Amino acid sequence: MTLRLGVPASFRRFSTVFAGQGAPMLVSANALYNHKTHRFRTVPHDLFSGGDIALDSAGFVAMAHYKAYPWQPADYVGLAGSYPWTWWASMDYCCEPEIAADRSVVKERVTATADMLATVRGLADSEGVAEPMPVLQGWLVADYLESVGLVGEVLGEWPGLVGVGSMCRRQPRSALSIVEALHDVLPLSVGLHLFGAKSDIIPLLGDVMAAGRRIESDSMAWDQACRMDRPGTLPNSVDVRACWAMSFYWRTLAGWHAVPSGQGRLTL
Repeated sequence: MTLRLGVPASFRRFSTVFAGQGAPMLVSANALYNHKTHRFRTVPHDLFSGGDIALDSAGFVAMAHYKAYPWQPADYVGLAGSYPWTWWASMDYCCEPEIAADRSVVKERVTATADMLATVRGLADSEGVAEPMPVLQGWLVADYLESVGLVGEVLGEWPGLVGVGSMCRRQPRSALSIVEALHDVLPLSVGLHLFGAKSDIIPLLGDVMAAGRRIESDSMAWDQACRMDRPGTLPNSVDVRACWAMSFYWRTLAGWHAVPSGQGRLTL
């Protein structure tokens, strides 16, 4: 089981702590995009302190705040090729109810996600960039199974990891039904990255992981919890927030019975 910590702004300062503690990270493409120049920022080789860092396409943020991706696929592929990410997610089209108001829109977005995968794979191949991690989309179990079929046609052969989108706001039992359905149809060699899934789902996945399925998730919940606990009475410095992040990380892993010996709360 892998938990990736979302990295907010002040990338270098946060990642120095996270990488030093061995915590894998995830950064949003939106956090690397300059909306004034309409370009992605240059990513220095040491920006993330040499840590395990993956790139998220920021699909939900793009749709919720801008109604569409503010960058072109070629620009995103350029970002993907500019840094040695552990993996980078294909651009996808989220299906949360506030974005996809009815069933016809959900189906359109499931299809659009597969079409976009074909586009970014083609661009990546032409630019010599590593292939993106495909993302499955939907809202109901049937949507995700349709996504498997459409994405599978694009891929031909499944990679070692695929993303599962529109998971962040789900209750654990809802997420579990989707994971179990995907577990039944995907090769066991295919790991699942559950974008933003609540940590409560992980204890429910014992049978899936016992069967040998690799499971990943990511979270920025630590930052919101820190802000709520300190409502302006004390400064929320980067150091304070980084302490919260690592405490959340080890506490969450402890709940999954996965804490390496000798690890505990970080003190700065």
